[in-house]
Amino acid sequence: AHISPAMGFVFAFYIVFTSLALMNIVTGVFVETALQRGREDKDVYMINHLKDLFGVLDENHNGTISWLELEEHLDDPKLIA
Repeated sequence: AHISPAMGFVFAFYIVFTSLALMNIVTGVFVETALQRGREDKDVYMINHLKDLFGVLDENHNGTISWLELEEHLDDPKLIA
């Protein structure tokens, strides 16, 4: 039951390679989840910003923005940006 030292190195390489591959997969899942949440946060921020902007533009609060209401706010930096 003698095991060759070369097979010990092969087995050690296999263990190291498998461990690194598994860590790479786990890291990829975490990174992908973080990127997805970042996109969702960006979308939520944009929606809230647009709601605030449209609320400012709709001065009479009737749910629509008339051409006159829009013209009055064309110099507003929020609208330009």
